[in-house]
Amino acid sequence: MYQYSILQKGIIYFIYRPKVETHPKSSGDDIQHFFIVLKPETEKQLIVLVVGKKKLPNNKEHHFAFVNKIESSLEAFMEDFEEKTYFTHTKGKRTLPAAKLISEGSYIISDHHNHTHLFYTLTSSSERKDIKKFGIMQYGDFIIHVKNPNSYSPSKQGLSANQKALYPNKLQNIFKDYKFIPVKPVDFLNYEGAEILLTGTNIENIKREEQALSKCIHEIEHENILRL
Repeated sequence: MYQYSILQKGIIYFIYRPKVETHPKSSGDDIQHFFIVLKPETEKQLIVLVVGKKKLPNNKEHHFAFVNKIESSLEAFMEDFEEKTYFTHTKGKRTLPAAKLISEGSYIISDHHNHTHLFYTLTSSSERKDIKKFGIMQYGDFIIHVKNPNSYSPSKQGLSANQKALYPNKLQNIFKDYKFIPVKPVDFLNYEGAEILLTGTNIENIKREEQALSKCIHEIEHENILRL
């Protein structure tokens, strides 16, 4: 059996932001953005990803995401996700609600044969009854790929050219002529505009076949640092 190799581990947060001047409901129509936030164990920075379909993919589903921002500190992150007020010429004063923490846990990004996995387990979650509308379960396992910023994208799909990540040559050259490659090294995630493809898998496989990986993720030192 091919063994998993740990590339990165840390704390994961699932967060959403309601649309301007709306309140959380059972429908996803009032959600402006759904975020996955990664806090690597040995780093101060936080990697903020926006998930395009506003939920995690089920088994064999494909959902696009992108690195929206690399936050240099917890303080900067908290400031960006606070409630914000602004003015428009047509509607006057508008309020963008503060982001809401849905759940948090521990994660591992691992190398497995010719692909990479993002595996998480929750340590706590909100009491909201609609948590499953975001596709969040107690455990999750996704095959994760990074997209070549030089590859073709159909019109109005993906990020625009000036929004895409600009990788140094040592990373860009890894793509060769491929459109998607495994997230190896994980340095690809350190660039704003990195486009990511998440593919849902059968979580029972990884729980059954790789008990050592599950044990490792439970050993990650966890601090409840967010108060959203």
